Amino acid sequence: MGAAITPRNGDGFARQLTSCRGGVTGVTCRGTGRQTIANYAESLAAFCDWAVERGYLGTDPLKKLKNFDTTPRETRRAMTREEIHQLLAVAPSHRRLLYEVALLSGLRGNELRQLSPDHLDIVECGLHLEAKWTKSRKQQFLPLPQILVERLRDNTAAALAQYHLTYKGILPPIIPATPVLYVPRDLAPTLDRDLRAAGIPKYTKAGKLDFHALRVTYINLVIASGVNPKEAQMLARHATAELTIGLYGRATDQRLAQAVDQIAQHVICMASVGEDHTQVVEMPEESRMPKGGFEPPRLVRHHPLKMACLPIPPLRRRTVYRAAGDTIA
Repeated sequence: MGAAITPRNGDGFARQLTSCRGGVTGVTCRGTGRQTIANYAESLAAFCDWAVERGYLGTDPLKKLKNFDTTPRETRRAMTREEIHQLLAVAPSHRRLLYEVALLSGLRGNELRQLSPDHLDIVECGLHLEAKWTKSRKQQFLPLPQILVERLRDNTAAALAQYHLTYKGILPPIIPATPVLYVPRDLAPTLDRDLRAAGIPKYTKAGKLDFHALRVTYINLVIASGVNPKEAQMLARHATAELTIGLYGRATDQRLAQAVDQIAQHVICMASVGEDHTQVVEMPEESRMPKGGFEPPRLVRHHPLKMACLPIPPLRRRTVYRAAGDTIA
């Protein structure tokens, strides 16, 4: 489709677009994600609308193209903290740094390959991401721990040497002249080998682990840190918070149990504060106030739910002394 589009050759161009419809549908066989395929189809449909509106096409050849199912074929799971430690413990030094950056930035594999010293900000502690190679096509700043930024700065020579060893001195155009990270070209099987070495299962009932699952892990660590949905969206570099929380967020039994305990603690504490713990002590009529050596009895409180793990606030004890036979209004 390299020729210019004119009203005269519009019919021939329409036939080519019709063949594209089958090509887009066939992309599913090559492992491309469903959302990516839907994006391709949306772009083609928008182009056809533009061509029809301006008279380049008589009719829309993709008018009958159905919507694509964007439901993920497989669910990726977030790594546990124990699994993160296991993976980093067995990975060689250059891949350990790669995994650390992925887990602390959420950057995708192709984005990690583009990083050079020009993108490092030692003062502000982070990365300046270029619009031309980020998925969102937006220039952004991504904060990183200072120690990680410094390690990336010092890793340039080692990363370049590893690339020359892999590609025999002829680097692909995508690799910067001074890379700060070595990213293997066979990233998926490389991670699989490290997972096996660490004794981490690739598949569990919670989902599978692949390199993109490191991004899922990062986003869930961000959410668990207590930031609000907007901040989580900004760190994940998503268009909406719904995408961050709804698609990438994962629930764990441990966090659900912790949430219930925290709610229970708040409710129980509120109930305890609202109680009136008034203690009435019978005193002889000739002495309405205690003298030396007298100690009023202590209140012993037993929680009915026996939740020893929840701290019970001090009781607001009010002691009223009265003579025998007096009444309390």
